[in-house]
Amino acid sequence: MSRRFALPITSILSLLALVCCSYGSKPVPGFDDYLKQFPTVNNDSNWEQIFKADYHYPHGSFWVQDSAFVRPMLEPDGEDITAFDIYGCGLERQGKYYIAFLSRGRDSKFYMEPHDFDEIVAVYSLEGQLIDWQTVATDGTAFHAKVEHFSADPFELTVEQTSLQDMHMLDSPDDLVYDVVTKHYSISQKGKIVCKTIGEPHTTTETRVKDLSHETTFDDFLKLFPIWNKTNVTAEILDMPDNDVFNNQIDGDLVRQYAPGAVDDCNCGYRGMWWRSGYRVNCEGFLILFINLDCDDPLKERCLYGDTIMLTFTPDGKEIDSATLYRGGDYYEHRFIRGDLNPFTLVIEQTAIDGDINDKSNQTITTTVTTFQVDNQGKILQSRQVDA
Repeated sequence: MSRRFALPITSILSLLALVCCSYGSKPVPGFDDYLKQFPTVNNDSNWEQIFKADYHYPHGSFWVQDSAFVRPMLEPDGEDITAFDIYGCGLERQGKYYIAFLSRGRDSKFYMEPHDFDEIVAVYSLEGQLIDWQTVATDGTAFHAKVEHFSADPFELTVEQTSLQDMHMLDSPDDLVYDVVTKHYSISQKGKIVCKTIGEPHTTTETRVKDLSHETTFDDFLKLFPIWNKTNVTAEILDMPDNDVFNNQIDGDLVRQYAPGAVDDCNCGYRGMWWRSGYRVNCEGFLILFINLDCDDPLKERCLYGDTIMLTFTPDGKEIDSATLYRGGDYYEHRFIRGDLNPFTLVIEQTAIDGDINDKSNQTITTTVTTFQVDNQGKILQSRQVDA
């Protein structure tokens, strides 16, 4: 009589796993081609060389946005951040794993284009399975990373990360408050990225608006505005002198100090304001200055825009009044109608488009003709005629 032997189910599973492993796992299709694109990283490499940036994008890197091996890194990272693009920067093999170094641009509602870049470490099996990945450092407008130690093999990284507490601070001239934390990264025997905080996290503050009163005077400010010396007022008075953007740029802190009326209610984020000086008109008892604001960070508008602003001052630098003469941009046009020197007068037509700029059948166009007249006290009087 023969006897039957029953093996426990756990033993059967172990035997099956051993048989499967003896044949070896097949590489994920395309993984070898993916690896070939990476520059080699070794212990002679330093962190800055791996992520060497040429303006926006790492020097010598390659675009891997369409690769399946980085797809999880392209998922939204927080409420306001999504991946904009991702580049391969370096690769090393460490035992039974590949360690890849990648740079990821951020696309955010706070930016018109990517200004912050994540430095990513990803761990793959030799067959191409993504085991783990982490953003280990971020640099850019709202972030700064200081690498204190880096070793390629074995992988170790210590980095001090400075991060803006609230992205909305970028739109305000108030001081910027940053969180600072130092972290140490390594890779476990199972290919997992291990992160440990070193020391105590803390905050640091950056002062944005500088007080230039001890460095400049109102006379210094006036020198930035060429005198209008013609005997009549033409459309040229609204242009920038010499029409040279770079020669006419003004420090934003100077504008805030001497011409705060140009800044009030402009609905532009602090970091996106670019100021240019126009002409100066010397009148009896007061001065007239023209300033142009180019806004790269509109808070309410649908597109970038530029405002031309007229301000009046007492001879000793006290601001009397201010008025936006017109706005330029994709949804705006203007036309100079006429002007006079005494009393100083400008008549300007402003056209605004509401609706789809590319579909004339779905637009409402409003035309406003405004007369700006400066009285003998320097106050700017306005009268409007609207044609919708």
